[in-house]
Amino acid sequence: MFVTAAEQSPAAAVIKMDDPDEARIQGLVKQGFIVRTRADADLIEARNHDTSRREIALRSGAQIVSTDFEVAVPAIGGDYVVQMPGGTPARCDPVNAPRNCRPSDVENPAQLTRKR
Repeated sequence: MFVTAAEQSPAAAVIKMDDPDEARIQGLVKQGFIVRTRADADLIEARNHDTSRREIALRSGAQIVSTDFEVAVPAIGGDYVVQMPGGTPARCDPVNAPRNCRPSDVENPAQLTRKR
């Protein structure tokens, strides 16, 4: 679905950046790219209880932040977990969203549990 292409390529739309670089990601998002980065890798951050990479990834504005720890895994990382700030399922893009954007404007949790 997504091709791997250089940023300058006309086919480029999604940029995969495993190591989050906040300034570079913000620049790519401002240019209209969809950016995927990682909050952790190879269990390193979880085992060391190091949240710095997670915080950079979430602050960067990347639309996709990958993790193996959407819930805590006590046997591996204790209480290390990666979740959206505020615990919402989605959030407004911290780079491009209007200042008055609320997480429920993106995805309303009430709509996720509505019985049909």
